[in-house]
Amino acid sequence: MADEVTQKKLKEAFRLFEREGCIEVDDLGIIMRHLNLNPTEKQISALKTEMGPNVIDYNVFEAVMSKIVLTSTYDGATLTLDTEDQLLRAFEILDPERNGLIPSEKLVQLLKSQGEPMTEEEINEFLQFAQSKDSAIIRYEEYVNLLCSHLKK
Repeated sequence: MADEVTQKKLKEAFRLFEREGCIEVDDLGIIMRHLNLNPTEKQISALKTEMGPNVIDYNVFEAVMSKIVLTSTYDGATLTLDTEDQLLRAFEILDPERNGLIPSEKLVQLLKSQGEPMTEEEINEFLQFAQSKDSAIIRYEEYVNLLCSHLKK
């Protein structure tokens, strides 16, 4: 059983997407990210299968999601978001000159080919948020600060 704080978070997240007492199974990924979890598409797909074909009522949602939120894991994998320091270190790997800049083209190529490839739409959204407005570069320290400030709200 989830503690009071977890129950409150789950109820708030559920209510944001609720229609007639249920949420759409397709909203699970968005809801999980709202709860500061970072599932892969494969994990979201497995959850959709586990929770039902179309819509989910609150009881099913709470039963499954409370375990995930309390442990920050699903199917043996951690779902927590990276810390600001971890994100900076990850970007620094792509910046051998350590000047705080990564060409957008280089990052786009990696986002399409490494790990779980991002879609064009996801990449465009990322670039709109992360890319410098005056050139095709990503000032990753600014991006990480901006990203983490949004997550703290």
